Amino acid sequence: MNSVTLNITVSSVQGAYVQTLTVNSSNSTILTPFVKQRVVLPSGLLDDIFVAVASPVQLEDLSVGAPTAPQNYWLDSTVSLITSDPNYLEEVVVDIEQDIQTLCSQMDNLVAATSAGSVTITGSTITV
Repeated sequence: MNSVTLNITVSSVQGAYVQTLTVNSSNSTILTPFVKQRVVLPSGLLDDIFVAVASPVQLEDLSVGAPTAPQNYWLDSTVSLITSDPNYLEEVVVDIEQDIQTLCSQMDNLVAATSAGSVTITGSTITV
């Protein structure tokens, strides 16, 4: 069974609340569940932004640590969330936790789906 342990730190910077979520440990391949995108700002500077919790396909397809050409997306083990509304921040963290839980479940299902064996299918049941 896949699981991920997050370390969550909270701080305040110039009136904004910051929560940083970092994968502390994992008993699976889900070490870098956060998809980030590198965008070029109008000033020409680069900005790396959190986009989503990865899907199983993204865990396989995206590079880790920094984007590789021609991709602008990659996987990371840490995400920092910044807002002036602590209630909204809490909602976002809960959503991320639920998305990671869904990812763990999807990875468990993939293991079951790719296991060798025999499956009996009838009009009302599927037995593995």
